[in-house]
Amino acid sequence: MKQLMRILTVLFIPLFMATLYNPVDASWLSKTLDKLDRALGIPAGTTTTSDGTMKASQRGERWIEVSSNKYYTTYVDRRSLEASGQAQNRKVKANFMHVFTPLGSQWIGNTSGGDVKPDVITVAISKSPLEYAVNWHTSSTAQYYDVHGNLIYDGILKDFYRSSYFGEKYVPMSEQEQIKDTLFAMFGWNY
Repeated sequence: MKQLMRILTVLFIPLFMATLYNPVDASWLSKTLDKLDRALGIPAGTTTTSDGTMKASQRGERWIEVSSNKYYTTYVDRRSLEASGQAQNRKVKANFMHVFTPLGSQWIGNTSGGDVKPDVITVAISKSPLEYAVNWHTSSTAQYYDVHGNLIYDGILKDFYRSSYFGEKYVPMSEQEQIKDTLFAMFGWNY
């Protein structure tokens, strides 16, 4: 009986390997991963809901870098990223994270009006989605953390504050304008 099992095993290994390797279909792995994602409920690309809102693909890293300056790097949360509207009424909203540089940690403390000390804050995450539209964007309160993940401050500081209650107008070629363009491009709005 053992001899028969060995013979069958030896005969089935090449057959099994032949089913795994198909030189004509070079995207076998990507198709298999797509099937797995669909089985898990993860959409392959941008999806549109019944109300016309588009949700970004849930594949890849959760936090996507969209901007960087001398104070902090800005990331957008892929899970909360959604877009709606048409033409001049387009808008994208999502939660954002700022990862502060050492200079940025000092800056956020110095501009906080005494709410936090310099060189303490390393990460800030918006509590509600910020909205970027064609000609304006909104503010949000955030939670500010130290290097160990301890919540240091809950509120709004200079990095998430916008000067107008209804949204700040865009300045051409500003960092906010570039963030908006990057977010719009994620939904195919490259115009």
